[in-house]
Order: sequence, then C-alpha cells, then structure tokens
Amino acid sequence: MSAMPGQDDGAMIQLRDRDILFSGTKRDCYEHPDDPSRLIKVVRDDARADLLRARQTKLRRKLLPAAYMDEQRREIRAYRQIQRRLGARAWRHIPEYLGTVPTDRGLGIVVRFLRSADGAPGVNLTRLLPDGYDPAVKTAVAEKLDFIRTERLNPRDLIPSNTVITHDGTGVVRAWFVDGFGSAEFLPLSRLIGSVALRQTEKRITRYERKLAALLQE
Repeated sequence: MSAMPGQDDGAMIQLRDRDILFSGTKRDCYEHPDDPSRLIKVVRDDARADLLRARQTKLRRKLLPAAYMDEQRREIRAYRQIQRRLGARAWRHIPEYLGTVPTDRGLGIVVRFLRSADGAPGVNLTRLLPDGYDPAVKTAVAEKLDFIRTERLNPRDLIPSNTVITHDGTGVVRAWFVDGFGSAEFLPLSRLIGSVALRQTEKRITRYERKLAALLQE
C-alpha cells in the first residue's frame, strides 16, 4: 500500500509499552517518544473499522466498506480540509496537524501537544467543571465556539469532553477542540452549501451547550 500524503515513512514507532496519556472513546494518545512537543493519536483496539461496522444496526451502514468506518483516515481528511480552507488560522483552537507516523498500534496521527506555560498538559474541560465554571474558562470556551461558528466547521463530535484548556502564564486561557473533526454526513452537503454548513454548525453548538449545562448541574 502506498503511503498517504504527509505520512512519515520512517521506522515504526513502538507505543504499546509506553504509558497512554489520554484515552477517549475512539483513540488513545501518547507523547511522541522523540519529541515531547508532539502527541500521537492512535485508534483504540475496540474501535477498529471492522469492529465498528460489525456493531452497526442499520443494514445500509453494515454494507458500507470497512474503510468508511476508519476513524484515522476520516480524521486525517478532516484535518487536511480544514488546513486547506483556513491556512494558519486553523490552529487557533485546534492542535496543529503535523502528519502521520507508522506505529505498532497502526497509523498514528501527529498533532501539537497542548501544554500550559508551566509545561503541564492541557486539562480536559470536564475535569474542571466540578470546581465550578471559572469565568476565564467560560470566556475561552465561548471563543472556541465562536471560532467554530465563524469558520462554519461541522465536526462530528463537538462535545465538552473533546475540549482541552491551557493557560499561557499571563492569565490568558485558551480552549481547544481536540477530537472528532470528521463530518458525520454520508453526503458532504455542508462542504458544498454554505447555508447547510451554518445550520449544521449551529445545531452542534446548541447540543454542546446543552451537554455543558447538564454537566454543570451534576
């Protein structure tokens, strides 16, 4: 199989014996063994494309090729589309996409490792909420949602747990959207029709805000 554009053709990176820094519903994340400023995202063993297709309940989705369920390739396409459309401003609230690497856990997506000024990894928003919604964090989240709205992004998983918070050391707090970029649309209407993109984006922001409100009430 030929390498994907932007893929590192170097030696395979060994991750299985290293500590997982973060784990979501679809991916595990590791610090890059050769560069602590980078993070490698790999698909969890229980989220492989063939397993996701087998768990589908709708016949139409069961008949789709397993590649359609490939989380890594869908996310890579989304990163590249965002990068082509927005250029450098794509990385204002999204960790910069730095290509891919082969690993012993499959294809790895490499992104900028979000750290605060003290070097500590960014903190998931949901871990901060039990202590109350800090005004600076609230402002940062609003700025992130405004970025998504302004740029008419249509992410598949715009949820609070995909938000990471960092501090720059001068009191500035930034919220980052870190996962679930690929659109859930079977037909990419939101990429072709601006009004559809805006409606879809607003729906996802509304759902995000409702989920956030529910977490704050717990």
